[in-house]
Amino acid sequence: MDIASQEQHKQVSLKLAIGLSVISAILIFVAFFGKDHGLTNLPKIVKYPEVFQHYIMQAIGGSLGLPALNVLLASVFKSKRNSSTRRRIYIGWALVIIALESIAIIKLLEFK
Repeated sequence: MDIASQEQHKQVSLKLAIGLSVISAILIFVAFFGKDHGLTNLPKIVKYPEVFQHYIMQAIGGSLGLPALNVLLASVFKSKRNSSTRRRIYIGWALVIIALESIAIIKLLEFK
């Protein structure tokens, strides 16, 4: 196996990292809104752009804030300063957030 083929196996998909981050942001949005106003009121949020914007900002901050901090801390080490490591960090955090927020949404549905 040559070096070029080894490098290809180490690449982490950017589409996967972005997709999982978007899914985690959506789940955070639904969980926060559901906790505050109930999941049945979710379609009504479109009428109130200020409220919608507030929850969108919370979702973006929640899904990108901690991974960004982790990337900053990992960048201290010279061996971790590459796109593959950054993508793995975002994928890992996205999976953790998806699992936690899914549990939160399920609990919201149970208490209905």
